[in-house]
Amino acid sequence: MYIVWQKFEPQAILIFIGFLISAEVFVQLRWRVNIACKHCGFDPVLYLQSPEKAVVKVKLFLDRRQEDPAFLFKEPLNLPKVKRDIVSQDKLPAVKGRVLSKQI
Repeated sequence: MYIVWQKFEPQAILIFIGFLISAEVFVQLRWRVNIACKHCGFDPVLYLQSPEKAVVKVKLFLDRRQEDPAFLFKEPLNLPKVKRDIVSQDKLPAVKGRVLSKQI
């Protein structure tokens, strides 16, 4: 601010705050894009918000992967099969938005 105007100008503070906000938005968007799994399409942030939407997203990704010729010669995914009788909704606690681990 002093180099450009040789005195105190409130415009410089507003410009600096604007740059800080845009940098933070860029960093958050870059993190959000890179957190999803490249192999199966699982998105942990979406899973915490809505597990049903996360399941649909993974199924769509795996369907696209199965039809895409680019994945034809890649190693197949070794995903575990979960039996429906083992995982029942009544056994899971009905806590929405809980933290998975506070030690990380």
